[in-house]
Amino acid sequence: GKLPWIQYNDMIVPDSQFCIQFLNAERTIDLNKHLTPTQIAIGHLLRKTVEDSLYWTIVMWRLIFEKTGIVYRKLGLPSALIWYIRRAARSGLWSHGIGRYSQEEVTQIMEADLAAVSQILGDNNFLFGNDLSDVSEFDCALFGQLCQLVWQMPGT
Repeated sequence: GKLPWIQYNDMIVPDSQFCIQFLNAERTIDLNKHLTPTQIAIGHLLRKTVEDSLYWTIVMWRLIFEKTGIVYRKLGLPSALIWYIRRAARSGLWSHGIGRYSQEEVTQIMEADLAAVSQILGDNNFLFGNDLSDVSEFDCALFGQLCQLVWQMPGT
């Protein structure tokens, strides 16, 4: 399956979007009920940007460009396994397409994605407002990606 995933009772649900859909149905939650169709479309596009573009730039930085190996050392991995993981990551990232770009190009993609998110957020606390009642599933998806840049990148 695809990461991230959840286990709910005995059921495994892969992929953040399917996790959210599953929990919405299982718990009869609709964090988007207050949104207009246009806001839902904007949220969908933003989620796809952070999950299908920004995510891969984070992976490139974490697994390929970061040369100190701090990510692997924190996991206590032996050098031979680190070499294998990096090699497999390079191959997978090349197949995906993001691995064909230089560090400078990946940085440009990351900066453009973050600038777009910033422009849409503006001064709001959440995508479509400032109050807790304005939170949508798109805010949750956005947080899931942005928190990696704040708390899970080397040196943070």
